[in-house]
This record gives sequence, structure tokens and C-alpha cells, in this order.
Amino acid sequence: MTYLGNCTTHDVRGNKLTATAAAQLTLGHLTSPWSPLSIRHIAQLQLSICTMASPAPSASPSSPDNDVYTVVVRGETFELYHDQITFDSPNYFTTCFLSGFAEAKDRTLRLSRHPTLFAIIVEYLSGYPILPLSSQAVPPKMDLANAHRCLLSDAQYYGLQRLCALLTKPTLDMDLGWIGYANEVVDLRDVIRGKLPVGIVRREDGSVVSAHNGLPVIAYARDVVFT
Repeated sequence: MTYLGNCTTHDVRGNKLTATAAAQLTLGHLTSPWSPLSIRHIAQLQLSICTMASPAPSASPSSPDNDVYTVVVRGETFELYHDQITFDSPNYFTTCFLSGFAEAKDRTLRLSRHPTLFAIIVEYLSGYPILPLSSQAVPPKMDLANAHRCLLSDAQYYGLQRLCALLTKPTLDMDLGWIGYANEVVDLRDVIRGKLPVGIVRREDGSVVSAHNGLPVIAYARDVVFT
């Protein structure tokens, strides 16, 4: 005598899958249609179906370091990366691109500043030294002194505090060694924050000196408000 048996399972999409096997009644004993071998085959079938039907894993979100932000300055397009807009942060770019502003959605910012000066700022945001300014890098019909002032104005506009400090750093026109000082200057804000530039160290007594010769350095400040 033959009996029919069904084994039902579902694939990952919810589709019903049914396998049918026959059981034989031999000498009063029912032989299971699902022998260990058959059960193993059904399990393999189910695993194969699940494997074939499973959706491909979604791509992981891109790293912020690979994000590209577009800045259009008077029609000239610049592409900035995450590490550039955060190089001297917080600033105008991090506010626009990394917040709830409309620019954060389409990652495009349009400005009316000078594109040639902005190209210099892009080099700064890339970690390159930009001083002293080159006459070939500044806008045509603009001398170096005026370009320096305009670059400072743009740095203030974009909120680039470290660039502002770099552009307002005084230059030493004389040798201070004869009065016991190093020929180096440091931003007072860096002294207060404890972020001294390379070559400048703070001693245990609190004095700030040159690591080269141990002489004290000049600390300067501009438009600093103490609260």
C-alpha cells in the first residue's frame, strides 16, 4: 500500500514550496517517506532556495571621507572633500554642509566671492603652505599687499580661524636674540589652548620657549576677548 506525504516550506519571499514523497506499507510496517537521506535532501533544497532567493546585501554607506561637496564661486566650480571642509573647523562650510541647511541636501554651495582667492583657500584646506603669497597665484591687477588683505577678509567670511591667525601673524623685522628672545612668534590663543606649533614648547614653570635654543618666544594676539 502506498501513502503520499507532503513536506511544506517557504522561501524568503513567502512562496509556498511543497515536496511530495510516497510511503510503502510492507509486512505491516510503515516505511517513512522521509528517510534520513530524503530529509537531508529537503534541507539542502531549502538551503539552496534560500541562498538563491536572498537579496544581495546592500552596499554599506560611503565613508564621510569620500563625500564630495561642490562650491560654485562666481560660476567657477570647486570640489571639496570632507577632510578639506573640516580642516579648519568649525567654519562656514561645515555649517552649510554638515547641518540642516538646504545646502546639506544637494551638497552644493554658491558664493559671490573671488574665485582666484578661493583657489588659494582650497590649497590651504588641502594642507599646503600658502605663504608667502605668489604674484602668480593672486588675482590679476591685484598687488600682493591687497591680495593679502582680501584673503584675510575671505578667511573671516568663511570662519577659518586658523587661517585668520596665519594671515595676521606678525613678521619680525629685526633679530631679537640680542635681548634674549627667540626670533619666533606664537598666537596667544594657541598658548591658552595648549596647542603650540612645532618647535615651540612649554616648560614646567609655564614659560613658552623655542625648542631650538630655549629662548622665550613672543606671543601675539589680535581681536581676542577674554571672558
